[in-house]
Amino acid sequence: MSLLHAYPIKDMDSELVQDIYCNMRLQEKLCPPPAHLQYSPSQSVYLRSRKTLVVWIIQVCEACELSNLTAFHSTALMDRAFADPTLNVPSKRAAFQLVAMACILLASKYVEVEQRVPAMEELNELAENAYTLPAFLRREMLLLNFLEWDLRAITPYCYFNIFITNSATGIRELDQEIKQSMVFLLGLALQEHCFTQFLPSLLCAAALYCSRRMVFQQHNTSSFEIWPATARAITGYTANELAECKSLLLRTYFDASRGPEDTPPT
Repeated sequence: MSLLHAYPIKDMDSELVQDIYCNMRLQEKLCPPPAHLQYSPSQSVYLRSRKTLVVWIIQVCEACELSNLTAFHSTALMDRAFADPTLNVPSKRAAFQLVAMACILLASKYVEVEQRVPAMEELNELAENAYTLPAFLRREMLLLNFLEWDLRAITPYCYFNIFITNSATGIRELDQEIKQSMVFLLGLALQEHCFTQFLPSLLCAAALYCSRRMVFQQHNTSSFEIWPATARAITGYTANELAECKSLLLRTYFDASRGPEDTPPT
């Protein structure tokens, strides 16, 4: 398990936590998302299948009681895996779920404690036993070789603990609702490849902004600023810097929940 990804970052007074946090902010700039994620879905077999695969990854992680961090990490590995031009082709579509399975296994080995890593047989059962175990083992090795055994990934969820903890209102009910809203919004964003254009820290900050806005509006409270100085300080972003991402995030949320007579929020 890597401290960089799995350390429960909460206490910003800790020198270790500050080092981890600064390292993450540096690494996310040095490791941009694969170029193929910028394509139109009409140009990529993988992008046309990506949302279905991500939803399946989320479901498998829930079934295996793996963390949200593992779901995000699995998706990041999968995005990198499909940069392989020999894989991102129509003739390999049948292997797409097998790749997703291998990514879940590798991500869980990297993020989770050993006792929580699912067995290949368990993952294959969740895929309705569609693959043989030798095929699973072979895909895992092919994936490791393509990734050059580098399983690092900075995802929006790496920032979740530090952002939510250090921007708390101090009111338990509000903070719990903001946390739940953030989990939901980040889960929606994970499914849409367009959000990979944003730095992970910026996307997580935008989810925090939107969650605070929605919860405060729901409770009709004006006692708290949507984006106070503490939130700006911990995330490093102003509300204006989040504008494009939070607008897209709110529209994605609206599209996922709207009725036929609804109109988009402004």
